[in-house]
Amino acid sequence: FSQIGMAVFVVLGTSLVVAVGRVECGRRSMPALSLRAVQYARCSSCAAQLLDDRGELRAMCELMCSLPAAEANAANALSATATAEEEAYKVSADGAHAVALLLDFDSDLLRPPPSQLSVTAARKRAKALLRRSAPPAERQRALASLAESARLASRPHAALAVCELGTERLARWRATSGWLRLEPELLRSKLLTLLALRRRGDYTALLLRSEEEVGMPPAKVHGLLSELMHGCCEAGWEAFALAANATLHDAGGTPSTAALNALMSLRLDSSRGSEALDVYVHMRRAAPKADRATHALATTAAAARKSSWKGLRNLMRRPWLRVPWGPSSANAALTALIRMGNLRASAAAVEVMRATRVELAIEPMEALLHHAVIAHASVEDAMAIFSAMQQRAHPPASAYLTLMSILRRQQRAPLLARALRESVEPTATCSLLTAAAVHLASLGRGDAAGCLLSWLKEEGYDMRMMGALKHVSAAFSGELLPHAPLAGGLWALALRACSAASDKAAPAEHIRQAMEGAGEMNLPEGVGVGAAVEYIGAIRTADLHRAVVALRQLHARAPPHAYVLVMEASCEGVCPNMRIAGGVLEMMRSTGALQRAALDELVRVYVALVGGHARRADLEAAWNVFEDGRQLLQRMEAEDTEVKDSLHRSRRKLYQAMVDAAAPHPRGLLLACRLLEELEASGAPLTNGYYNQLIAGHATATDLQEGLMVLHGRGPRSFGGLPVSDATVAALMQALVAIATRTQCGCAEQRGDFSVTVV
Repeated sequence: FSQIGMAVFVVLGTSLVVAVGRVECGRRSMPALSLRAVQYARCSSCAAQLLDDRGELRAMCELMCSLPAAEANAANALSATATAEEEAYKVSADGAHAVALLLDFDSDLLRPPPSQLSVTAARKRAKALLRRSAPPAERQRALASLAESARLASRPHAALAVCELGTERLARWRATSGWLRLEPELLRSKLLTLLALRRRGDYTALLLRSEEEVGMPPAKVHGLLSELMHGCCEAGWEAFALAANATLHDAGGTPSTAALNALMSLRLDSSRGSEALDVYVHMRRAAPKADRATHALATTAAAARKSSWKGLRNLMRRPWLRVPWGPSSANAALTALIRMGNLRASAAAVEVMRATRVELAIEPMEALLHHAVIAHASVEDAMAIFSAMQQRAHPPASAYLTLMSILRRQQRAPLLARALRESVEPTATCSLLTAAAVHLASLGRGDAAGCLLSWLKEEGYDMRMMGALKHVSAAFSGELLPHAPLAGGLWALALRACSAASDKAAPAEHIRQAMEGAGEMNLPEGVGVGAAVEYIGAIRTADLHRAVVALRQLHARAPPHAYVLVMEASCEGVCPNMRIAGGVLEMMRSTGALQRAALDELVRVYVALVGGHARRADLEAAWNVFEDGRQLLQRMEAEDTEVKDSLHRSRRKLYQAMVDAAAPHPRGLLLACRLLEELEASGAPLTNGYYNQLIAGHATATDLQEGLMVLHGRGPRSFGGLPVSDATVAALMQALVAIATRTQCGCAEQRGDFSVTVV
């Protein structure tokens, strides 16, 4: 027994030593995060309990505020170092402060003084530089520096004016002194300016002849192709960006980290997270080296695959990905989880950030504010989160715009003025100035909005700045009616906002006059067509005749959507103007707009006409229009079977309009019943008891007696020669018996206005 006991002791001791050695080896190879697993589990349970005890948004905000603030967000410091960037930031801030001051005083004329980088001032400065007695190359470089200042200040039109003066003077020098090369700095400024203005044709033409102009291939110009790749990604031109990348690789070069980060951001914006991760994996295997922004983008792309915190952390640790844990990746992971609405996973991420002593950036707080506004629509929670953001750092412009979307109109002006006073970055200032113009238009202050828009045009801002328009449209989503895409830029957005004002016509007219004064609208020449459509949409209900005049000025250039807007306005109201509606329909046929119209626009035309004739109690005319629309849909269904679902939805809308038109009419009761029977036979589900509801809501005892007499005298026929089923006859008799019973009980008959609902 002693020998057996000794053997067991040796075996157990050896196993214990091996196990301890494995633990020690594992402890040395584990990262620091895994050693805090027990602490992390306890903190996660505490965070979950906090979310249960208090409101989720408030509790999440408290958890995030318990983390230390990142130094970069403690003060919105100026990141510009070069002279051009310093001037751009200063001019942008001065303009924002001037507009904020005018907003504070509630001025009617929002026209600050022109800046040093306005189109006129930039041209004067460029001409002064060209008059200097310096070599042509030096003068071109000076022009390039001036154009770069204007471009960085979000004034691309001023930058383009400077570049055009430089190329014109270069052509004169070549005509008198022989060939002179275009300096690479001026070429770079002009190409980036054309990218900012989204002028694809001019950009392509200049890029193709760049080697001839500069005297060397573009790949030999230091950093040019990387910057062009970055600009193409910001413009959304991925094919051009990949072409620049291929050209750079063929020349033996490597794109910059910022260029590849822009490519990842472009793919993330288009919901292609896997392709964005491919770029990151390539950067890990080859040059260039990834930076903090790259790690943040890779974490955001990984979050598109994993919605839980544990799954996201495991994916970030995979050998093929290996996203390092740090401030950039941690804040990106927290931001992504909040955007997905997974607050419990976000709380777990916050606790891990606390355990690893990671500072909190401003982006997760902004994501929580967006979640409070969009998902919960809670003003109190949004204000609490925004106040917490202000205590930690200056909120970005996008946070101000997000908060504006949930506030009342009277509360927006002070918030806008404060945002403009705190604004430093030119792109953010551009968005805030755009929001100020739209806010004034929504209040009905068209004169002030027109002055501000004219000033923006004179300063050289791009009035089609789609990035700013996207954020501003979301901020004013309650006032902006989604008629159609914004084809006219900032002018069109302001005109659309006039629809929210009590007096729609006056502010829209002020903005139209400002457009004509700035040369942005000339309808006979086809200038400002997109804004003219928004102008028609803003005034169509307040001044129908002026809308018709604007439509006639557009004539063949008017899109089908413009005709639909006027058509719907003419058919609305107690007494629709069917003469104007008929004239607009003839204009659509003569200009070919009816043939170019989409299916939804066609249905809106016929639904409006049916409703207009019904309001005038002209059942025959409504029936004729309905027949034309039904035959058109049948022909389209026979020709194109791929849009079958859209055709079915359009058919239900048209039938619903005709049923609503026929049911209240004394001679349309049987017609409405028959149309509903046809609709049900085609597979469209209807609400239960629609026969009884329709008949009891729109018929008196006299109407029912006349209907039964028609069926008895002519057989099962109704308006238009359409047969009706036995169910309709039974419903008529049941309704007649019910009315007789109520009359005997002393109940007064009431004529209802029930509208049958098509599911």
